Amino acid sequence: MAMQRIFTPPDLQIYNRFQNLATVAFLLGSLLCADVCHGQTLKLRFPFDDGAGTTTASDTSGGGANVTLQMVNGAGVNTDFHGAAGSGVASLSKALDFTSNTVQPGNTGPLASAVNQPNLGFGLVSSFTASVWFKPDSLQAAQTSLGPRIFILGTNGVTDDGNATLNSIALKYQNPNRMHFRINAANPTVNIVFPDSVPTNVWLFLAVTYDGANATVYLGSEGTAASVIATAAAAAQTVDFGTSGSVMIGNRVSNRQRSFDGGIDDFRFYTGAGDSNFVETVRLASAPLTIGNLSPRTFSSDYKLLQPTNTLSFTASSTDGIEASGVQLVLNGNNVSSGVVLSGSATSRTVTYTNLELNKIYNGYLRVANTNGVTGGAWLFLIPSARSQPSKWRIMISPMVCSWTTPF
Repeated sequence: MAMQRIFTPPDLQIYNRFQNLATVAFLLGSLLCADVCHGQTLKLRFPFDDGAGTTTASDTSGGGANVTLQMVNGAGVNTDFHGAAGSGVASLSKALDFTSNTVQPGNTGPLASAVNQPNLGFGLVSSFTASVWFKPDSLQAAQTSLGPRIFILGTNGVTDDGNATLNSIALKYQNPNRMHFRINAANPTVNIVFPDSVPTNVWLFLAVTYDGANATVYLGSEGTAASVIATAAAAAQTVDFGTSGSVMIGNRVSNRQRSFDGGIDDFRFYTGAGDSNFVETVRLASAPLTIGNLSPRTFSSDYKLLQPTNTLSFTASSTDGIEASGVQLVLNGNNVSSGVVLSGSATSRTVTYTNLELNKIYNGYLRVANTNGVTGGAWLFLIPSARSQPSKWRIMISPMVCSWTTPF
């Protein structure tokens, strides 16, 4: 299991990856909770999990609209962009696979879209929640006017982010470390800034809620709970979808020159602004196991998180429960799982290992499996922060600077 690191020490790189075997019953239960328990109304969902072909249908089982996306390549030719089985979030299903799109925007690329659809005529919408999973395959070039479109949803006549009648919402790249979310004419409604470039080769969960006064953006991953990354005031915005609407995934329909390179999964649009619990429920529907609270603590923009400690700890949570035998810790090729101490409940385990040696470099990984066989993990790289402070560690989450040649 090879891994290539291209960062400058001292750092800790942590990667969250998941594999599958989750039950259909769990996912259906999560979806029902997302649609009913919190009062939001699901209007549209694309799981990209249907069979082969050049179209992909929405999921109507939760009450969402019946809409079919046409997939085309950069030349406008109908093309099958369904990913392979297990290519989606947490390896549980398929994803929309645009990883063959290696050209930067400005050139034509693939698109999945449906235009002038009566079933997308949602009328006046003054509060909403939109979410999407995406997995960039490459870094975005530093071109502020050529950002790839992740999604665009608007009334009939909308062909790009913010154009035509302006009754639309959209998520796009702005430059390597910045994304914009727009409601109607605002440019942007929310400026989403990442600590570093938007990570590549890792599934990211991004959700936006709008309550009629403020837009809030949440960011999560397969193994990390959704948390607020950006907010902005946006008073009295109403999107009039009218009686017919259009949706674009991974590009714009106007000339197909703002294409995304990577995977996209589980796009959702709800009327009604969800709170943080609702957003996390949506994330968990695709990735039902979370690893968090890693200590020594994780990356902060001030880099002032040097901690004297010989202890590594984290929490692993899953509503399905985590058996003690499902926790594995490997450091420098040695399975040290017998040395970890577990506490907490079966659904929220705290894992502690107290035998880190001072002034020693560690490579390894942690892996956790829930009772349904869903596994999550993180690559670990620990190095002393400085020769003068051999008992302190500096830790950083930065998925863009690490890659591996086999699935975690």
